[in-house]
Amino acid sequence: MPFVDYIALEGQSIIGIWKNEESYEDLLLQLQPREVLLEQLNNLRLLKRKKEYMITRLLVRELLGEDKMIVKNPAGKPDFEDSTLKLSISHADKYSGVFISESKECGLDIEQIMPRISRLSKKFVSEYESLYVTIGKPVLHYTIMWCVKEAIYKWYAKRGLDFKQNMIIHPFKAEEEGQLYFELVKSGEKKTNIAYFKVIDNHVVAWLAM
Repeated sequence: MPFVDYIALEGQSIIGIWKNEESYEDLLLQLQPREVLLEQLNNLRLLKRKKEYMITRLLVRELLGEDKMIVKNPAGKPDFEDSTLKLSISHADKYSGVFISESKECGLDIEQIMPRISRLSKKFVSEYESLYVTIGKPVLHYTIMWCVKEAIYKWYAKRGLDFKQNMIIHPFKAEEEGQLYFELVKSGEKKTNIAYFKVIDNHVVAWLAM
């Protein structure tokens, strides 16, 4: 199977990354979905979504050693049915990722590194954040910022979170792997935590749990 990487975290938490190189038929043969999963699969219209659906469940099976039913909680965040484990899912280009957290709510995002991110940066980068963007590596720097903020958004799992006003990323080095501090400012409260990132085959993977 086309695993790219495992990212082992504290406790039993783990991230699995998959590169989608198989055909729809190959994935179907690997998954051999039960009737309820096959019905959900058939309700998806786009081939890309069908393949992502199967890859997600294959990743869960590989990481946990068993199949688990994935549902959406009232906020629309993916979750496991009848389990205390927490889940976050991301798809980008030909890559998919699953973050399974032992107990903490989690957020995962994967983004392809592309030059156009610099043109879009004004939509999600604050004036403070733009002051420390690395000269010579702006595309990577902006991609990490965007990826981390998407991961925060997935963790938060509620509407009304502004990428410039409510998420503040403090200075960090744009490297192949690292961590950064961020603040989530919302409703008069401020929460500070650490997010992590890693570059895999021209894609940034970012994650956090808290």
